[in-house]
Amino acid sequence: MGAAGRDATFSFTPTRSKVSVRRGRTARVSFRISNRTTTTLRSASATTKAPKALRVSGRTSLKLASLKAGQARTIAARLKVGRTAKVATHAVRASLKVGKQTVSRTVAVQVRR
Repeated sequence: MGAAGRDATFSFTPTRSKVSVRRGRTARVSFRISNRTTTTLRSASATTKAPKALRVSGRTSLKLASLKAGQARTIAARLKVGRTAKVATHAVRASLKVGKQTVSRTVAVQVRR
């Protein structure tokens, strides 16, 4: 992540590409953020967007604490899946915003009975 020629390399990857959850339970979607720059990462935020068929409730955004140069951290979003969620595999999109740059990743959430 970062403009060409700049010292800006951030990594934002899901720890698991597929998560399974039962209806009415909480799915934990985790992401690994690593700061491979020479400066501290400040004022970053992560948000998740789920399809309506998943019936997600609760917080869908996280504000990240500072991340020093060369360090990495795992963040987790807890998605409360509704009791009437459709039994299927849904694509949940997570975005990391650092300054003016935004990067998105997708995780499959499988809803079981």
